[in-house]
Amino acid sequence: MSRAQFLKDSQEAAFYFQQFIRAKSDDLRQAALGTNPNEGWGRSEEARNAHSISMTLFHFTDEHFKNCVFPTDYGSPQEFQNRVADLVAMLERDKAQLEEALVRLGVDSPMTVGMVLDHVNSVLLAARETLLQLAAAASATGQTLPDIILGSAPTPIDKVQEVANKFPDTVRVLSKRRAGRTPFTIEDEYDVQYLFEALLTVQFSDVRPEEPTGSVAGGSGRADTVLKQERIAIEYKCTRAGLGAKDLRKQIADDFLLFGDDPRFDKLFVFVYDRERNIINRDGFAKDLTRKIQGLQEIRVVVTD
Repeated sequence: MSRAQFLKDSQEAAFYFQQFIRAKSDDLRQAALGTNPNEGWGRSEEARNAHSISMTLFHFTDEHFKNCVFPTDYGSPQEFQNRVADLVAMLERDKAQLEEALVRLGVDSPMTVGMVLDHVNSVLLAARETLLQLAAAASATGQTLPDIILGSAPTPIDKVQEVANKFPDTVRVLSKRRAGRTPFTIEDEYDVQYLFEALLTVQFSDVRPEEPTGSVAGGSGRADTVLKQERIAIEYKCTRAGLGAKDLRKQIADDFLLFGDDPRFDKLFVFVYDRERNIINRDGFAKDLTRKIQGLQEIRVVVTD
């Protein structure tokens, strides 16, 4: 197959998914609005979580797929595939949470949990089909199926991203202990750092907590976690009452200056644990802060609860 045919087949896969999202968009929007706990669905954790999942699903698909132009917005099939794979990973995590709530609560589960699960399953099936179409296009050019579905070997910062993606599920597992033992809970940034660093040790052999950074504007700071060999600094934020998106943006912008001037780091990973659910549009918040900074090759900002 020629390169031109490969691009054409990849464009068709992108068009397939875009058309699906456009057809589904109104339903996703109505679900995002209609599952609000204030609409009479109760204020349980499960109802709030279902609403949060529904809101994120609508905003993510609306921003990244509904009106995208291929290859203008996605410069290569691999870039588009990576974004679809991000969506699949998010939806698989959401699906597991919703199914667990249904099993645990049974008939007492808020109706919105099942409603949102239906939307998650629908979009997940279409996203997986899109990945298969992209894989078929790639395999005809000599690439293997895992290459296109999994992408190239993960970079060090990709591995940090994997830890961030698994963090919410890990917190939920540790918050439930048997035999009356005290569960592990997240109260502040120090708890986030403690657990995140423990998870990092699975991927990295040298994980160093709190190393001083250089001086900026007469002051100095500390990198919460340093992956020295990989030249990555990791910072943690945890929302609380009175600390919302506006203040967090300022804190993270200050981090950009601090680490951009530190020659030890090429990359900065900012992990925001939104335990208070203060950030309404998480994907938009992260995207706004993903920018080019002098002195840093790459910045990633991840928001989750």
